[in-house]
Amino acid sequence: MTYPKHSKKIKDNRQAKAPYNFVSQPDEIRYVSAPPPQSFFDEKLFSGRITCTLTNSTPIYVRAAQTVNEFENKKISEEPFYYNSPSERLLIPGSSLRGMLRTLVEVISQSRLSPVTNKQLFYRSVEDTSMGRTYRDRMKDKVLAGFYHEDRSGAWISPTIAGRIARENILESFSVDSLYENERPASPKRVPHKTIQHANVYFKLHNQALENPSRFFDCSEFSLKKTGNLEEGILVITGDMNNKKKEFVFSKKTVGERIKLSDDDVLLFEDQDQLTQYQKYAFPKGKRGKGKLKDGDPVFCLLDENKKIVGFGRAFMFRLPYKSSPSEMIGQETDENRMKYDMAEALFGYVPQEKQFRQQVAGRLSISDAIMQGDIKKALLPASQLKVLSSPKPTSFQNYLVQDNPNNANELHHYDSSNQQTTLRGHKFYWHKGVVSLEKISATEQEVRQQRDQLSPKIKPIKEGQSFVFEIRFENLLPEELGAILWILDVAEDDQYRLKIGMGKPYGLGSIAIRSSVQLENRKLRYQSLFSDKTWSSPIDREKILDDARSAFAVWLLKRSDATIQDVIDTERIQELLFMLAWKTHPDPEETRYMTLPEFTGRAGNFTKRSVLPSPYGVWSKHKTK
Repeated sequence: MTYPKHSKKIKDNRQAKAPYNFVSQPDEIRYVSAPPPQSFFDEKLFSGRITCTLTNSTPIYVRAAQTVNEFENKKISEEPFYYNSPSERLLIPGSSLRGMLRTLVEVISQSRLSPVTNKQLFYRSVEDTSMGRTYRDRMKDKVLAGFYHEDRSGAWISPTIAGRIARENILESFSVDSLYENERPASPKRVPHKTIQHANVYFKLHNQALENPSRFFDCSEFSLKKTGNLEEGILVITGDMNNKKKEFVFSKKTVGERIKLSDDDVLLFEDQDQLTQYQKYAFPKGKRGKGKLKDGDPVFCLLDENKKIVGFGRAFMFRLPYKSSPSEMIGQETDENRMKYDMAEALFGYVPQEKQFRQQVAGRLSISDAIMQGDIKKALLPASQLKVLSSPKPTSFQNYLVQDNPNNANELHHYDSSNQQTTLRGHKFYWHKGVVSLEKISATEQEVRQQRDQLSPKIKPIKEGQSFVFEIRFENLLPEELGAILWILDVAEDDQYRLKIGMGKPYGLGSIAIRSSVQLENRKLRYQSLFSDKTWSSPIDREKILDDARSAFAVWLLKRSDATIQDVIDTERIQELLFMLAWKTHPDPEETRYMTLPEFTGRAGNFTKRSVLPSPYGVWSKHKTK
């Protein structure tokens, strides 16, 4: 399998900036034979432990886990860090170390990209771009009106007929100057007046409306009182925007059969990525929370050719789920290959999720917590609140998906594109920033006042230069598996590089070095030593064994008997990884920062709309030419 390639020819004014980048997916997944049995120690394989000393080169912070009560009430943990009771020594949990190491093994061993969410993403666009054209094609003359209902048996939409009414008619009929409460137009608090939204009205529709329910004809008559043959309906205000001239009237009559909704359909509607700040202010009475659904709500919906729901929302041009989720934007494997394990799964374990392909397998690596050495009081920095930390935005498809034509903003691939045209970029890593001053990355008093909802809770980082000790225990490793672990630890010990862990990575927190010492165990000799003076472990040729394991990894990865570790380093993907791990010669932080909103939208500086993130080499080469 060959994945689409991200273009290396991106014009300067089309290049985005970000504190992260991607190590691209491999041309093919490297599979391993079934992991060895774990019911006994195989003397032909490798078992032992690696004692590691982690030193943080920048401040580091790993927040403690939530209690059950905190999780259920959606509260952040009150503990600012993990500690080891009763001595209360600070620690980095082994699970965090395990996740960091697994990601690196995935990259260097050409394993599957995982985990990748199968959650649907949303979009809305009417611009003349590939995404806008796709959106209009999916929505034009296909959207229906209806009322959301729910009871103990489930949820459904009762379809109806709706028409349009000019805003001038509404303002005149209700004798008001504005349809909206007194807030500036750009504010999400600018919501329809409660006396107008969903008000009972009377109207008459075009004769063809019943035959064309997705056309939304103009109302020929409109009144607040029942007169003549006017039909009863409710007024639906869908939000403010420039040059908007009409709103909607929904008939109270049901037309056609119920449109059944699954629990997943409702969850998708109420997803945090779908609910806007406007909806939370405009529809605060949902029994499950602000902006969420309640029985009788008017909605717009889209059906597929089988009359099943595709999506629904509160506005005529609602946010539509992409056809493909991020997990579906990875190149497809054959059923035969889906039965095979990659090295990361074989080493760290694998638990099947939805569809069963590979059997569950336990990991052969055990990673302890990393316990800090030294005085806690001297190690902790004052509590502070970081500047806005953006959560991952996979909807920024121009960055998260491979783009082979990045210089044309109107022809970018997105999540409705075929995974033959584009795929996910790969594994995400954050650039190092060098020496980090906590004062420079902490939110100012003004930012705390203005951006309170966007800021993370206060943190209490550990200052740079602290040491943590942990162990990696391994059992029954193949030579190439041990070699992969050693390769990562060799890089982590090299002064040229650093790994990353914990919160605040976009601002340079969490840069760490690891020094390690390997002790191999000879189980046969260990049990023989119970009745002799021999030691449990044999130091004979230990360095040669480790060097042979490194070579075995190179041979396995590159499928060449003469392959060396240097050959591995010279491959393009490993070079991308080393660019991202570079510590002493990292790019200028100005090139690896968040873009401002005007830059992102193409309204400031030398940026254009939906500019595209170059490869790690593209960012690095700009740094090298300065």
